[in-house]
Amino acid sequence: MGYYASELGVEPTVIPELGRELSWRDDLVAFGKLVKLMRAVRPTIVHTHTAKAGAVGRLAALVAGVPIRVHTFHGHVFRGYFSPLKTRAFLWIERFLGRFTHAVVAISELQRATCARSTTSFPGRAAP
Repeated sequence: MGYYASELGVEPTVIPELGRELSWRDDLVAFGKLVKLMRAVRPTIVHTHTAKAGAVGRLAALVAGVPIRVHTFHGHVFRGYFSPLKTRAFLWIERFLGRFTHAVVAISELQRATCARSTTSFPGRAAP
């Protein structure tokens, strides 16, 4: 996507610590960098994608005082992807963050129904 940003004259901010794998040290550093960036830029909306970046990004947006937080699910880890213990941890995290997320976007009706059944994490926010 870097080429597309260049074509549009957008200079992306890369946070190398925000990788795919869980790393408490890197994730904490990424969180701090995101909070600092959001406080400097002061966006009205933060829209996150993917499970880990969504969690770190929404939490950083909350701490930075971003007024509107949106998350798009592009798949989920609620069943069969991780061990039962990790799955319960991810469900707890999503339930917690759901209380501070203004809108959740599912990319299909089946995914919306699965998320609603799996998490019940977005009271008053889930689409009917």
